[in-house]
Amino acid sequence: MKWSLYNFIIRNGSDYLLYNSLTNELMACVGAINSLLNEYKNNIDGLKQIHPELYNYLDAQKFIVSDETDETKQFIEHQKATDTSNDSLRIIINPTLDCNLRCWYCYEKHREGSTIHNDMDLAIKTFIKKEIEDKSLKSLSLSFFGGEPLMHFRKQVLPLILYTKELCITHKVKLKCSFTTNAVLLTPNVTELLANTKLEYHFQVPFDGDRDFHNSIKKHPNGTGTYDTVLQNVKYAASKGFAFTIRCNYTNKNILSFKKVIDDLSNIDSKDNLVFSLQRIWQEEDSSELDNKEKEVLLYLKNKGLTKPTEYKGIFQCYADKENCIVINYNGDIYKCTANDFLPEKREGILNSNGVITYNSLYEKRMKAKYALKPCLECNILPICMICTQKRLKMINEEKCIYIEEKDKPDIIRDHIRRIYKETDIT
Repeated sequence: MKWSLYNFIIRNGSDYLLYNSLTNELMACVGAINSLLNEYKNNIDGLKQIHPELYNYLDAQKFIVSDETDETKQFIEHQKATDTSNDSLRIIINPTLDCNLRCWYCYEKHREGSTIHNDMDLAIKTFIKKEIEDKSLKSLSLSFFGGEPLMHFRKQVLPLILYTKELCITHKVKLKCSFTTNAVLLTPNVTELLANTKLEYHFQVPFDGDRDFHNSIKKHPNGTGTYDTVLQNVKYAASKGFAFTIRCNYTNKNILSFKKVIDDLSNIDSKDNLVFSLQRIWQEEDSSELDNKEKEVLLYLKNKGLTKPTEYKGIFQCYADKENCIVINYNGDIYKCTANDFLPEKREGILNSNGVITYNSLYEKRMKAKYALKPCLECNILPICMICTQKRLKMINEEKCIYIEEKDKPDIIRDHIRRIYKETDIT
């Protein structure tokens, strides 16, 4: 037997945590056990003689594996099987790149008047029809991004949902729908129209702090804030059974104000439909002070009974790295990632009028970068690495990771454990 490549031991107060990034198993251990692990991790069979109970536990939880096991190969095979599975498909559509708000930190260049024209609407529907009929799909996720996807709700979005619903019913495919929206246009009327479809919906809605902070950023062209509108729209839609991820876009200045947002949303009957996600905006530098404030807000959520175990318990993979996930822009340009400005030079393919996608060399390079980089394949946190292939493309000729240093890994593991297990006391 041998020590797993994906094991990692970190200090937690006066004790230690043994974590495996491939299996997501976690074991707390006192100093004496940690000493044994360090002493025998290169002689696992010797540990069996010294502490058989510990040995058996490590074996059962896959902290140790047989000498013949190629964990890297297992990881790659698992990823490829997930990537190329015809069981599921996720389609993300940008109905427009225009937006009804103008947030200062937004990375996108908004395109006023951008919309899906009739010929592209037909191409998208043809593509969906082909995918459903030609593959043995069991589930389809239809997501709407942008821009603000609800700007063209009645003309483009709702008809596309209804069209896809009928196809899925005919072919017995489970359909889920989701929106990334500022929720200003998620009016009760829109909510009722969606509720009438009898489908499952999930919304990601951003807040920029409490009322004062939010209204200083997300406001109408006339300067009026949107906090109360968004709050009421979320509450009403949640009461109809829709699920929400409340994205808390935080900086060092506004992060503690999210306690007020939590208060404003914690008194609704349907709070089980809410998940809070704290996300530092990309322009804000990380710091120990900011980390401590984040822990304070997470603890506040926990005390309010608004934390729940994440559905994710396995290997991390960015949606953009999966072959069975695509982003279709309003004009037919194909992308893999939504965390990007949708420029023509960054597209990875084109949706043709016959509903077939033609991919380009950028797409081919991205897919090859997933399993070909030496620094990644030798890394003990590869299964939970948040560095997507879009960034890994810059590492083609590198001998070591250009994004993560060895000294940073303990903090990455701690942060990951906090997210997965909702533990705020991991130090």
